[in-house]
Amino acid sequence: MSWHDLNDGVEYELEDVISILERRISTGGIDNVDEKKEYIDKIKTKREESAIFQPKSSGWGRSPFNSNAWMTKEGDPLFPEDE
Repeated sequence: MSWHDLNDGVEYELEDVISILERRISTGGIDNVDEKKEYIDKIKTKREESAIFQPKSSGWGRSPFNSNAWMTKEGDPLFPEDE
């Protein structure tokens, strides 16, 4: 069972995503906390107000902390590789 209830292909407000991720960090028991906090900071810099949760695989691929799991409404990666 997953620690989040995000559904594939659903658009979420980034402020809600940030809250979910911050809540996960605050519960403890996760690795690479500093990297995850940096990821949250990266989300906060986005101009988009929302993104679509579109995971590519299972496990880490389904994690909202995985930048590859997020797309813009236009279908582009929320975090292009050249960022």
